[in-house]
Amino acid sequence: MHRSLHEKMVSILTKSEVKEDASLWEYPLFTYTLYIGIIVTLTSIVTISILLGIQTTGEGARYEACISMNCINNFFIYFSPAIKICTGFLAVLGVIALVFRSEQTATQISNANKTHNYELSRNRELWEHEQAKTAFSQFFQHKETFFLL
Repeated sequence: MHRSLHEKMVSILTKSEVKEDASLWEYPLFTYTLYIGIIVTLTSIVTISILLGIQTTGEGARYEACISMNCINNFFIYFSPAIKICTGFLAVLGVIALVFRSEQTATQISNANKTHNYELSRNRELWEHEQAKTAFSQFFQHKETFFLL
């Protein structure tokens, strides 16, 4: 049950097989989510700035640099939706990267197991061949010894 749920989630998120040596930047879901997150965050910052009526240039500029605690507190109050949107997209990016890396690790382990199993079967074949050669040579040695006596 748990394995099939994981496979469904990975197939939905990846839509293709993850390559063993692929970079996270080659993963389309990660890059699309990153770009969408940047666009949405910047859009929310601009929208909040427009709604607040912040004007930073010209004669009627109503914004002045302020480093007091009250100004910093107001900044975080006004821009908290943009900060929350950015935080949410970063969390989603983290989950996507985690799924990508875990699938990549699973692919690497699978490939290593295939190589290991091939080497084991090859070594088993070589061992059986050597045993046959040894038995054959022992047969002729015993035959020689028997006829010499």
